[in-house]
Amino acid sequence: MKHPKNLYFVLGASAACVLGAWTADNSGDPIPVILERIWPAFAGGADRISIAPVGATGPLNLGTPRWIKSGDELESFEFYGQTGVVTTPDLVIAVGFQSGFPGDEGPSADPNEPDLDTNQEPRGQDTVVAFSRMDGSVVWTASVPVALLDSWSTPAVDVLHNTLLVGSGGRLTAIRLEDGSKAWNTDLGRIIVNASPVVTHDLGPRNRAFITDHSFATGSSGRLYCINTSPFDAALNPHEPGEIVWTVNLQGQTSGNTPAYRDGVVYVSTATGGDGWDQGTIRAFPADAPSAPQALWVYHHTDPSGFFAGVAVTQDAVYASSYSFQGGQYSAATVRLNRFTGAQRWSVPTNRTDTVPVPLDNGMVLVSGGVPFTSMFPAFGSLPSLQLIYEHDWNGRATLMWDSAMDTFQDLNNNGTWDPGEPFLAVGGWTNQPVVVTAEDGRPHAYVGVAPNPKVDGFFGPSAQIRLVDLTKHPADEGFVVQTAPDCGGSPALSERELYSVGRDGLYAFGAPSMPRGEILARWANHTLPDFNGDGVLDGRDFMIAMRYAKD
Repeated sequence: MKHPKNLYFVLGASAACVLGAWTADNSGDPIPVILERIWPAFAGGADRISIAPVGATGPLNLGTPRWIKSGDELESFEFYGQTGVVTTPDLVIAVGFQSGFPGDEGPSADPNEPDLDTNQEPRGQDTVVAFSRMDGSVVWTASVPVALLDSWSTPAVDVLHNTLLVGSGGRLTAIRLEDGSKAWNTDLGRIIVNASPVVTHDLGPRNRAFITDHSFATGSSGRLYCINTSPFDAALNPHEPGEIVWTVNLQGQTSGNTPAYRDGVVYVSTATGGDGWDQGTIRAFPADAPSAPQALWVYHHTDPSGFFAGVAVTQDAVYASSYSFQGGQYSAATVRLNRFTGAQRWSVPTNRTDTVPVPLDNGMVLVSGGVPFTSMFPAFGSLPSLQLIYEHDWNGRATLMWDSAMDTFQDLNNNGTWDPGEPFLAVGGWTNQPVVVTAEDGRPHAYVGVAPNPKVDGFFGPSAQIRLVDLTKHPADEGFVVQTAPDCGGSPALSERELYSVGRDGLYAFGAPSMPRGEILARWANHTLPDFNGDGVLDGRDFMIAMRYAKD
């Protein structure tokens, strides 16, 4: 559904505006220079590194959201609490459903048990909602298939073709960013759970999207789907947009296995398929293959845990963190592989997780994991935490430096181990993807949510908090937690001085888009300054917000 009355506040959603700039290419599609001020995919981009671009430091503070939006006067929505959001230069986009459907009554009435699924009644469709980054007004909405099995898949922006790709139900849907209309809709034949699409932009006339399906606990192997995104060309690209070019059998079961992409190669993990029944794999495939390719290499995980998340890809390495179905705080593992051969460089015991590890420039790797303990699933429990790994340059090994939960819990009975009821620093969790930034003081910080309380919001509901933490400090040090915002914490999108995250009351916006001071003054004089706080009134508060985040 379009909302043309709100387009005034959107500074043009044309392809040129979305892309910002172009580089020349003689083989078909132009190659975009993706603006540093957008967050187009889960974990930030196709390589899933989850580090903000240089110059993007996030909001000045998390004390008060600039606005909180759940829709407008026409429609109201609830957003999936652990689904990430994405941004274009003009829009911030979230996925949820229209409020008031049967099954939306909220968490379980039993305070002692988690609410596993508050939305089991069929709604018929979910809704993608595009908000203006300027004032939080709804620009357009689009219907997509209902997310199944509590899926929290994050969409991806195809900046080259000005579309948003949404994996939900059993389909990958492309939505035009300018108006929310459908560009194409591809039936995979199997459902998608927790996996987000990855999009290429450097393959000339043959750019592709990749996504995996869900097969875990079905007895079937999962598949990787290669889907065309470029225009049809009889000679150079004989595929229509949305057409499946090929699929490959991943020889293991899949769930949440978000692909990553870099330099012509797509990387994907599996939950099973390794040497043991509970061991996963990682594979690399040529992305430009015209038909189903053989893997360039295959890594078989050596620990009794599989991969239920994506991987992060750097210039020479692939990083992945696993999930274990039994054991404690260090029953899973984080691994580093050689990007070109798949050979394991190191493996470190870490918390169980469905998130992607974050490799930092200083030889550190940040991992968010841990499933809160419940009486229903006691064997799966571990303390939600952030863990920091240090990579040794001299011997090819790595060491766990700290665990935010284990290093802060208060051992009230002095038995040397954590016991239920003993307090600890709440930060991170198995569904909470961190975003790392370089603060204005030059030190690395991370924005990360706090795992939902299963007794209140279920495992997949909204996070109670999002925190900014100083990664140069130990979790037990004063000042490790720099700022905290309540009532939100879904995997955030971060760009320049803005941060967006799903929370209890809708989509939360912190900070503001930066505008040149001269433009702010001219717009204020002409009464055309955006309503930055989204309260429906253009006044001095909007001017102060604009000046606070103004560009020099």
